[in-house]
Amino acid sequence: MIEARDFIDACLKREFTVWSGVPCPLLDPLIRLASHSQNLDYLAATCAREATAIAAGAYLGGRVGVVLCESSGLGGAIDPIASLAFPYRIPMLIIVSRRGSQGQGGASEHEIMGRITGDLLLRARVDWEPFPERSEAIDAALVRAQESMESSGLPYALVMDEPSVADHSHLATNASEGPPRTEPQGGFECSAAERMSRVTAIRAVRDALSGTEALIATAGHTCGDLYSLGHRSSQFYVVGAMGCAAAVGLGIGRVRRDRDIVVLDGDGAALMGLGSLATIGHYGPRRFTHILLDNEVHASTGGQPSVSPSVDFAAVASACGYRNAWSTDDPREIAERVREAHRAPGPSFLHVKTSSIEAGGPAAPGLSPHQIKAQFMDWIQGL
Repeated sequence: MIEARDFIDACLKREFTVWSGVPCPLLDPLIRLASHSQNLDYLAATCAREATAIAAGAYLGGRVGVVLCESSGLGGAIDPIASLAFPYRIPMLIIVSRRGSQGQGGASEHEIMGRITGDLLLRARVDWEPFPERSEAIDAALVRAQESMESSGLPYALVMDEPSVADHSHLATNASEGPPRTEPQGGFECSAAERMSRVTAIRAVRDALSGTEALIATAGHTCGDLYSLGHRSSQFYVVGAMGCAAAVGLGIGRVRRDRDIVVLDGDGAALMGLGSLATIGHYGPRRFTHILLDNEVHASTGGQPSVSPSVDFAAVASACGYRNAWSTDDPREIAERVREAHRAPGPSFLHVKTSSIEAGGPAAPGLSPHQIKAQFMDWIQGL
C-alpha cells in the first residue's frame, strides 16, 4: 500500500502535471488528492476516451498528460490511443485499474475487460507494468515509464489489480455551483439549398483570426478543407479520433493558458463527443472558441445523414456552461461572432449551418502526422 501523496509528488517531479480521469473505487484516493492539489491540474472527464484526448492535447501544449480509468473504460480509450497517440507519437501515462481480473466479487461486468487488459494494451502498442504497491518502488516505475515514452513516443501504462493506494475518503469532493447561464443568440434564415459551403465557412473563420490562435480541426473533410486554404504551423489536424478535437483543444489550453484556442468541429463528431461540451463548460477556459460546422451528414464517409437536424447545439452549449453561444448560416456573421468571442471571456460556441452538397475535396491534409505534430509544437512552444 502506498500513499497517494507519494505517487503524486513523484509525478510532479517529472512534470506530469495535467491529469484527467473517470471515477473508479481503486483510483479514488489518487483522484481525490489530485483534485485538491495546488500544483496539479486535474480535469474530471465524462469518459476515458475524452480523458485520453485531453492528455494528448496537454502533450501538444508541452506537458505529458496522465489518464486514469478502469479497464472497462479502456475500451473506449483505445480509439484515440490507436488513431491519435500512435500515428502522431503522443506519449501519456495511463493508470488503469483492472477490476474483475482476480475474480473480485460483484465485478462480473468487468470480467472480460479485466482479463484482456494487458493484451489489449500491448496490441495497441502500449507497454505496461503493474502499478507500484510500495512507496520505494514508485520512482523506479516512473523512470521506466518516462524512458519508454521518450524512446517510443507512445503511451505507457501502470495497471492496478488490487487496492494499492491508502484511502483518502476524508477529502471531500470539490463542490461547484457551475458557471452562469447565458441565452443562445441568433438563428438560421437560409433554406438547405441556399446554405454556404463548408470551405466558405472555414475561410470566414480563418479571415477573422489574427494567426496567433491555435486552430484545431476535427477529423474528415474539415481537416482537408482547412489545409487547402493554406497550411499554417498553428493548425493541428485531428485526422483520426473522431469526436475528440474539442477535448484535444481543451488539453492544449490547460497548458497554454496564454493562447487563444479555436476548435473547428463537425456535427457528427460533436455528437460522438457530446460530453466534451459539459467538460469545457464546467472548466470554463476563457480563451476557447468552439465552432461547429453542421452540414447534417457524415460527409467524409459517403454522406450518411446525422441526427443533427433535431439538435439545437447552441442551446446545448449554453446549458453546459459556455458563456457565449450563437447560431448562424450567414458567412458575414461568422467573422463578427469570432471576433466577439475573442473580446469576451469564454468559452464561446458558434453553431454554423453549411451545405450538405459539397464539391469533392481532400479528406486529409497533405502532411504526415509527424510533420503536423512537429510543426505545431514548434510553433506553440516558440510563442
